[in-house]
Amino acid sequence: VTGAVVAVLFATGAAAQNRDRNAYFGDLHVHTKLSFDAYIFNVRATPDDAYRYAKGESIQHTAGYDVRLTDAPLDFLAVTDHSEYLGIVPAMNDPQHPLSKVPYAPDLFSTVREQISAAFQRIATNLSTGQYLPELKDPATSRSAWRTVVESADRHYAPGKFTTFRGYEFTSAPDGQNLHRNVIFAGARSPDQPFSAL
Repeated sequence: VTGAVVAVLFATGAAAQNRDRNAYFGDLHVHTKLSFDAYIFNVRATPDDAYRYAKGESIQHTAGYDVRLTDAPLDFLAVTDHSEYLGIVPAMNDPQHPLSKVPYAPDLFSTVREQISAAFQRIATNLSTGQYLPELKDPATSRSAWRTVVESADRHYAPGKFTTFRGYEFTSAPDGQNLHRNVIFAGARSPDQPFSAL
């Protein structure tokens, strides 16, 4: 699981519990194996793993050992995988999936750093154009990955104990400018698939 930001809502001096003035700790920017960049960097954790980890459970690191939070569990979490190419790179690594037949798919999972880098740059650089690479446009795979994100958030929601949010990262990079935004949904309504910069 990769995460970048820990969000904190601060209490304002009330010593007693007050549902409107408590501090809550969580993360609204977590990538799993469904994000094209996280998968390339060997993240194999699923959305379910991310939520279990946030709740204080151990999950397995890709190096083979268990990791867990050393302090208290989080109060809230949103898995916000990239909407662009959502679920596509893991599918490219599945020999049974048609995307594994993309000519540069083997290079993404090579042991040669230069091959990996060149193949990954093909995908990452494409974000600046705002156009899908035609060979990677697979709405069915991305919709399936989004359903995984949504169903996991719904499954791990525990009212009054642990809050989950449906969300994704909108990853726009026109002319190499970073315009990434996390989109967080309130409640149990969200679209059938996330809006993409592509």
